[in-house]
Amino acid sequence: MDRSSINLYVWMPTEDGNISSSDITYVSLLDDCIHVPQNVHDITFSDFTLEACRGNGIYGNNVHHVQIQNLEIRNTGLAGARLNGDTRDVTISQCMIHDVGGGIKLAGGKRGLLESSGAVIENNEIYDFSRLGAVNYHAISVYSVGHLVRHNTIYNGQYTGIWFMGNDIVMEYNHVHHTCMNASDCGALHTGRDWTTNEVHVNIGGGRDNIVSNNVFYGSTRYSMQVDGRGVGHDHDGDLKHNLHARIHFDVMV
Repeated sequence: MDRSSINLYVWMPTEDGNISSSDITYVSLLDDCIHVPQNVHDITFSDFTLEACRGNGIYGNNVHHVQIQNLEIRNTGLAGARLNGDTRDVTISQCMIHDVGGGIKLAGGKRGLLESSGAVIENNEIYDFSRLGAVNYHAISVYSVGHLVRHNTIYNGQYTGIWFMGNDIVMEYNHVHHTCMNASDCGALHTGRDWTTNEVHVNIGGGRDNIVSNNVFYGSTRYSMQVDGRGVGHDHDGDLKHNLHARIHFDVMV
């Protein structure tokens, strides 16, 4: 920015830093490409391309019975699709999501009552994610209760493939590779700091009833599997105990 001449100069991401007449440059003023009003239900997004917004490709809060299918979502500042609150009966399937902040971020159900969201995330291809930064930009992140995440292909990201936090979350038949490209405290599947979630991942630091079966691990830089003892002299023991106390208190109140 040359403030004296009020000119903005851009060095293009090409070999010579120049731009040709055939190149297309987007300067978006949109926050979210599509903002679904709160509590909307019975809506389908299908068979189109969504791109070039500063925020999320699709954003909604407390939405029910929403289908997002066969979309290409690309070039967003934040998530390709972000559904917050008590989302129920949402299906995101057969989408190609790339060049985004995070891929899919979804919360739903009620943990205090273990009421399932009924959400399904399946048969999506998510790659070239975490474009803005590394930590907290996941390909898929799910929160609360009762999600099914299966048959997704995830690759080329700075941070975690699938982040999960909650209960009764099923993750199966996903192909995750070339993630954690710019982070160390990270995983293909990753969760932590809360004993009340279903902690099933390959660096197992506590939790209960951890089962890891029928997986193929390759190309690990340190360990394919590691187990250690959180809660006995670990740096984040305070977080674990705080979350456990908060969850017990909430459940008693409910």
